[in-house]
Amino acid sequence: MFEVEFHGHTEKDASGAGDLMFYSKTGGSPESGTFIAPWDGIHGWWLKNDSPKDVVVKLELAGFYEPEAKK
Repeated sequence: MFEVEFHGHTEKDASGAGDLMFYSKTGGSPESGTFIAPWDGIHGWWLKNDSPKDVVVKLELAGFYEPEAKK
C-alpha cells in the first residue's frame, strides 16, 4: 500500500495553534493539476510506502517555491 497526502499548514503562533488543510489524500494514483496556496505557510507532500517493494515517485513542479531542507 502506498499513501500520498498533499497538505498545507500555517506557521504556528505563540500559543502553538495553526491551521491545517488537506488538499488531497490518495492511494498513490497519478494526479495532475494546478494549485494556488490559500495562505502563506508550508505546503507539501507526505509519502508512505507500506509494501515490501521499492517505489519510484516522479514529481514535476513549476512556479514559485522554495524546497525546505529535511530537519
